[in-house]
Amino acid sequence: MAGNIVPGTTIARLRLRLCWTQDELGARIGRAGATVSRWESGARTPSLEDLQLVAEALGVTASLLVGAIAEP
Repeated sequence: MAGNIVPGTTIARLRLRLCWTQDELGARIGRAGATVSRWESGARTPSLEDLQLVAEALGVTASLLVGAIAEP
């Protein structure tokens, strides 16, 4: 079921497609690389504001990050 997808898994996959480190993504959205690491590991869930920032940086929609729509 798409609604059960952890946003961090999708964030990690898309970030790696761009060959960015966690620190690089963090710098692009004004967050620490350690914060990105916690999202990707599932230790923390990004806020709605952070999801939007990540989506914009990665060139996708926030809906894709939370699994509401499928990846292309």
